[in-house]
Amino acid sequence: MASLSSLPTSSSSSPSSTTTTSSSSSMTSSSSHFSEEEEILKLPHELMDFPLGFVVDAGGSVTKVLYRSKLDYSAGRLIKPSDHGLLRLRYFNTVDVKLINDFLKENCDVRAARDQNINNSTSRDNNSSSSSSNNGSSCSSDKVTWYMTGVTTQHFKASLERDFGISLILYSEMMGLQKTLKNFPALNVGHFEKNMAAIHSAVNSIRTIVPAMRKFTEIEENNNNKSNNNNIFGGDNDDVKNDLNVNYDNDRGAKEDEEMNEDGNTDSRDSPLPAVGLLTTDDVNGWIVENLLTLHSNLDFVTPCIVVLFGSASVTFLDFDEFMKMAEKGRAENVTTMTSDLRHKNHHDDDSYNAIPDNVPAFQLGKLSSSGFQERAKYSKEDLAAGLLSFQAKTVSKLVLLNCRVHKISNVYMCGSLAKYALARRLIEEDFVTEALYLNITEGGPLIKMDFIRHPGFLVGLGIWLANVELNKRLKEKSPE
Repeated sequence: MASLSSLPTSSSSSPSSTTTTSSSSSMTSSSSHFSEEEEILKLPHELMDFPLGFVVDAGGSVTKVLYRSKLDYSAGRLIKPSDHGLLRLRYFNTVDVKLINDFLKENCDVRAARDQNINNSTSRDNNSSSSSSNNGSSCSSDKVTWYMTGVTTQHFKASLERDFGISLILYSEMMGLQKTLKNFPALNVGHFEKNMAAIHSAVNSIRTIVPAMRKFTEIEENNNNKSNNNNIFGGDNDDVKNDLNVNYDNDRGAKEDEEMNEDGNTDSRDSPLPAVGLLTTDDVNGWIVENLLTLHSNLDFVTPCIVVLFGSASVTFLDFDEFMKMAEKGRAENVTTMTSDLRHKNHHDDDSYNAIPDNVPAFQLGKLSSSGFQERAKYSKEDLAAGLLSFQAKTVSKLVLLNCRVHKISNVYMCGSLAKYALARRLIEEDFVTEALYLNITEGGPLIKMDFIRHPGFLVGLGIWLANVELNKRLKEKSPE
């Protein structure tokens, strides 16, 4: 599912930092390594002060575990000196959640029970009332209640409480996300690099489609002029427009544009249209650098903005990794109605659809439902997966852009488990840039820009980790010396 969150105006940045992963990872950018199994995030040391040493964010299709590893820590202290604390991030398929407890007991550096129950002097003074080990703790005295989150966490909440001698309470996912974003500079998360292939594809589409749509409009107008005598409403076109209150709608639209200008957020047809220059420039690369690439630091988080949390739980009948592998092999056009499919085989030059290129999608998944195509539609399960993913990408893009227009915001950040897949990011970025450029040309207003936040599936979990660090700090302040 998708969630939208708007943040108030501010601007923040932090010094550059490096994000690393396990030794089995392969480098994908200058600042980050990735592994299918595990990522490592560098944090300030003060953000590692959490006795339990792990949080769980259990979603509908994947469970995210953030933990302090015994490979890096012993009793809460780094084994090897480092300028940063090391937090490991690992995915588990939801069907494997029963493995999480054993994994954490074997791999997580959990501090002693007396540290976890720091607000209870009895548990610290009376060793006979508690027992602890490096693999966890159990206490007969009062227990600290730590935060976890996720819709399926309750399925193994009891076993976590039993094995680690703790109490757990569910924390709001949206509050967790907001906590991460408010601490964005300190977390050194950063953004994914722009997918230049997706951007160039979007730019080429606009340079092709906009002239085609102009030709489409001209052909339609000529055809309408030829059929004026057959007007079913009677009278000329001006009379018809008056009858349909089109003039009223246009006046109301102009008034709305004026009102939108009064609050300082320019969003009218009179505002600069940077995308128009794309249609005539001879230096496409230069135009892309100037108008589409992020100008702020990789560690900046610019507000006001809209943050989109889009998970992978929309496909829970299938292992999502397997679904993405299928989508990579498929061809979405085999299940999508393309413009070429709408043309009559004996079309004429004055056929308006003749103006639009063959490879422009007309209806997503159209070949699955249109009776005229059912016999001709030959598609595989891989094609269907590609079509579904393409449909998702376009839905996300349109949803975000419409919300940007409503709230008059021009900065967007994408996160969520779906964004961990390079294919999903490429499709969303291509669709988003295409729609944003077309909207700028046809409707005016600012050119809306988007970034993908790194470690996208773990941003909620990071917020839960921070909430537990803050809770531990409060417990220390209240505990007796």
